Amino acid sequence: MDTGYEMTSQETDLRHPLGPSGPSNPESSWGGCDAGGMERIRDRSAGLRATTIDREMQLVREAIAMVASGGARRVVVAGIGLGELLFEPGSRLAVEAGVRLTRLATADGSGADLVVERINE
Repeated sequence: MDTGYEMTSQETDLRHPLGPSGPSNPESSWGGCDAGGMERIRDRSAGLRATTIDREMQLVREAIAMVASGGARRVVVAGIGLGELLFEPGSRLAVEAGVRLTRLATADGSGADLVVERINE
């Protein structure tokens, strides 16, 4: 389709061609009997878990900062998958900031949401 627009040499073409493409993961573990492929999958899932921990810990830090700064009296960090794991380090941060971190059991019992609140209420 001709839009009448020509890209300059410094622009990047982000359009993807339509139609079938090659395999999305040419290094898949089932291709060519590559036993090392499973190790790559494990490495990737460990990296995803580390990323999830970092992301969810950042949510806890931000909630602590919001309550400690007076921006809110209480913040619930809900729907996180690693609430139980983050409770101890989050509690230390909360004490340093002068607020309290508590756990709320989830309805299905699969984990915990975290609550940050002022101590002097």
